[in-house]
Amino acid sequence: MEILLVQDVDNLGKRGARVNVAKGYFRNYLFPRGMAVLATDGNLRKQAEEDKVRQRTDKKYVVAAEAIKDGIDGIALEFKAQVNEEGHLYGSINEQAIVKELQGKGFKVEAGMVAMEEHIKTLGEHEIKILLHRGQGVEALIKVNVIQE
Repeated sequence: MEILLVQDVDNLGKRGARVNVAKGYFRNYLFPRGMAVLATDGNLRKQAEEDKVRQRTDKKYVVAAEAIKDGIDGIALEFKAQVNEEGHLYGSINEQAIVKELQGKGFKVEAGMVAMEEHIKTLGEHEIKILLHRGQGVEALIKVNVIQE
């Protein structure tokens, strides 16, 4: 059965893709969760219109993200922390701490924008990626310097 994905579905496809699935999978899983609809002419036209509107609004967000990137790219933040004899922090520097510092400098960022594999637990300088617009890949790099208190 041919369906149209309304949102990204892992191991199946991206939003707007036309895919073939088993009737039971569509009826019992995808459709009740609002993830897909039947690939009828009406649904295809509706999806095309929504894509046009989304592209227009997406361009506005990309322009705003680029403006933020120009201001935030290369900024250096400094954190003071207590350390043990081995140079490891008591605690860590996490996404919320970085967001708080950036917001204090006037930037509109959220914790979900800070891309950290793990919290900072050592002294020194660390590069952190800020994801300003995921869809278009607008990213900024900041430096976080952790010094001993």
